[in-house]
Amino acid sequence: MDEHQKISGTMQISLEQFEEKYKPIINHILGTTDGEPNAPMGGYGYETFGEELDTVLAMQKVSPKKVWTVIDTCPDEEDMENDCGMAIVAGYHHVNRILYVITEKEWENENIEVNLND
Repeated sequence: MDEHQKISGTMQISLEQFEEKYKPIINHILGTTDGEPNAPMGGYGYETFGEELDTVLAMQKVSPKKVWTVIDTCPDEEDMENDCGMAIVAGYHHVNRILYVITEKEWENENIEVNLND
């Protein structure tokens, strides 16, 4: 895959490209244990409830292009044969959400998708 791959109007990038370009912020709410982050997604995942969701919603109001959603790309068990799993998509989404991610850099295109199944 070159720098990024377009599939049906969606610009797909790798997790490494996402981390390098957008710089996910470590979830400060859950802290660390023995130097390791306690939050999912390498420490930068924010849950969909409680104080973590409040943090995401506050960022959504101030800088919505720094909010990303980790989604289930295969919500129906019948689709399990297809290429599905999880992806990070630009913006705040409610449907099929698993987690949220906040980044230092804003996304420039709402059609960016990070495939987490590789």
